[in-house]
Amino acid sequence: MVSGAGMNNMIGALIEGLADEAPNDPYLETVGIDLLAASRSYATGKKEDLVLSFYLAIRSLLREYAFLQERLKKTESSKMLQATEFASLGKS
Repeated sequence: MVSGAGMNNMIGALIEGLADEAPNDPYLETVGIDLLAASRSYATGKKEDLVLSFYLAIRSLLREYAFLQERLKKTESSKMLQATEFASLGKS
């Protein structure tokens, strides 16, 4: 069985591992920073800071996901329009 301190260290290390796995992307930089802060907060027992750091990390992920989805839709729409225009040129 793992002691309370051992469990805290293990969970803190898992959270830090998540920060290490965050993509090295400027758009997601805050996610890694917030996860590292969450890891430190968990290790020091500052649960309120932990919750805030996780909230900020997840919020950043959701914002970037929405932003990238919107960019993807615009790109796909543009490609579809180009394909349609190309196809209509071939029929002329």
